[in-house]
Amino acid sequence: MKQLNDESTNTINQMVGMMSGWGIKIDNSNGEFMPLFISTTYDDDSSKIFTVGHYHSEGGDILADPEMQFLLDLVTGSYFPLYYRLDALEIENYSVKIDNGLILSVNKSLQGKHTEFANQWLRNIRQQQNLKHLTLKTLPYGINQVHQ
Repeated sequence: MKQLNDESTNTINQMVGMMSGWGIKIDNSNGEFMPLFISTTYDDDSSKIFTVGHYHSEGGDILADPEMQFLLDLVTGSYFPLYYRLDALEIENYSVKIDNGLILSVNKSLQGKHTEFANQWLRNIRQQQNLKHLTLKTLPYGINQVHQ
């Protein structure tokens, strides 16, 4: 499986480090860009899955614009994109099938596309949400905590 590049890993670590509890809304753009929501959707001793997404309301429905899921390997500190959803175009696809933390199957081509998109998307998020000005402190399990 392809993992996020170093810049994207740093960005997602910053966002995860901002979380307290199960999730967080990040909105540092003064309304110029959509806020970002991050939540933990799976957690065990060796891995975590985070859902990251922009959402908007249309006709009373909350729509992903887009939403992705990332598997964090707690041993290596690497993130692997595994899911992509964009409601406006009715796209939802899993490149990695997981059950209770076990990888059941990988669509290597699709997972590579998810990784390529995620690297660009996280670069944009880093700029749009002004994350580049945050300082990091590494935590024992490889996730960084943000200090402003």
